[in-house]
Amino acid sequence: MEPKDELIQEKPNSRDYYCCGHSLDEINDHWYDNHMFTFPKKYAAHNDLMVSLFSGKIQHLDIKKLNLDSLEILTILGYYHFYIDPNNDGCDKAIKYFEKGINLNCVDSIVGMGMYYHIWVSKDRTGDLSIKYLLDAFNLGEKSVCTALGHNYSKKGDFANMEKYYLIASDAGDRYAMCLLGSYYKKNKEYEKMETIYEKGVDLNCEKYMHSYCESCMYELGKYHKNITKDFSLMSYYSIMAIKQFNNTESMLLLGSYYKEMNEMKLAIKYYQKAKELKDPRAMVELGDYYRSIKSYDEMNNNYLMAIETGYYHVSEPCDRLAEFYKDNKVKLFSLLLKVTEKSDVVTKTIDELKKDPKVCKVVGKINISKKYRMIEECPICYDRKFVILPFTCSHLFCVDCYVDIKECEETRNKKCPVCRDF
Repeated sequence: MEPKDELIQEKPNSRDYYCCGHSLDEINDHWYDNHMFTFPKKYAAHNDLMVSLFSGKIQHLDIKKLNLDSLEILTILGYYHFYIDPNNDGCDKAIKYFEKGINLNCVDSIVGMGMYYHIWVSKDRTGDLSIKYLLDAFNLGEKSVCTALGHNYSKKGDFANMEKYYLIASDAGDRYAMCLLGSYYKKNKEYEKMETIYEKGVDLNCEKYMHSYCESCMYELGKYHKNITKDFSLMSYYSIMAIKQFNNTESMLLLGSYYKEMNEMKLAIKYYQKAKELKDPRAMVELGDYYRSIKSYDEMNNNYLMAIETGYYHVSEPCDRLAEFYKDNKVKLFSLLLKVTEKSDVVTKTIDELKKDPKVCKVVGKINISKKYRMIEECPICYDRKFVILPFTCSHLFCVDCYVDIKECEETRNKKCPVCRDF
């Protein structure tokens, strides 16, 4: 066994809540995605300490064993206390370490103080303190704070300064700033500026470390050319680029909707199917609608139910579609919704409403009897092993799904058991 680092003691069986990578590049990817901040390259010398601290596994940190004369260590400790350990006076400790660094003219500590107030909005509701420290760092040549500055000015409604600092960050290659600025231009219908900034984000994709922000730029350009310029070749170009490089489901849905509008359903289904394979519930709803249109009702049911199972925040959408389709067959709708393993409030409410129907109530009674006597056997029709019910006077058992199908046949045929033909 390797000897344990005396500086760090890990919590037993602790979950790795904040693990952000094992190299400075991976740590910076994590920190930038969450806080619009990256550590300068000189922090690579403290890589092991940073990975240990930011993994969330610290039980005890012996400060005496750290070199507090190191400006980098002071900055790392400041970030550790306000990000990983905000309780137990962590925020006060963060300020203490940042202030000590600031007194030693450490630009990184000035940035840290600005980011502290930027992230903990409750400590600086107006954003003025965050802007003060970030501007101090910017005036000392630290351009990495421009995106956070732009974000602060945006919250204050100062869009001129927001645009100014987002543009500086974009010129420095900050993809996130490009996405934020592009979104601002789109909202204001400044499409030429929007297209320019998004294209810049796509061009940066050739760099070694690709970010999801490049993906967003590609998708937004695809959507722009579909809805605004009507240049479908460019729409396809950017959308396929995002799909090939990032498996971008938004671009798959965009292409699916385009081909659906053009009535090229084979291509539409191709892209919806790709998005479905990546667990996108919107694609499942689209496929459910398609299978309904061609009267392939089993596939329709499967796709709507899959969309419900994903926990889709618009779960009422596929649920409402099933309810509308089976409005005259509530027993069938009930049997379908019973298949949902993780039932949302919408599904539970729908099931409770269905139980008020006399026919559904009868099925519920049979299911309760089955569960009470643990009647688990193999259904003679579908061969699944599950809770079964006794629909006839004979001893043959059927699962709920097949029972519903038998009941549907009763409208035109004699009410007989399909196994022994008894009533």
